[in-house]
Amino acid sequence: MAIQGGTLRFFQGMAELFGSADLIGRLTGMVEDLEAKAEEAAANVEQAAAKAAQAWAAGLREGVLAVLEARGIPCPDDVRERLISSDDPATLQRWLSRAKVVRYPEQIFSLEPEAP
Repeated sequence: MAIQGGTLRFFQGMAELFGSADLIGRLTGMVEDLEAKAEEAAANVEQAAAKAAQAWAAGLREGVLAVLEARGIPCPDDVRERLISSDDPATLQRWLSRAKVVRYPEQIFSLEPEAP
């Protein structure tokens, strides 16, 4: 034991033992580092999920256009624009299903597409 700088310090041999304030400070720093890493990991997960959703939507959009093209139905610019501007996977999935049965590309956006 020794008093250094007005503080009681404990030693074992020549090695100083950490006091409770030092331990709390170190642990607080470790917790803050871990929290920052957890926040970064969560942000990375959100970013990856957003990229996956964008890729899924892009695939669905391409699928709608491919189905229309395979069926020999030309896709006018206004339909293509509306299709490309949508990012909602549920809507795009519905449009893809409708693209299999419509006569005209505009019908993919209607609630009740006409069967061929």
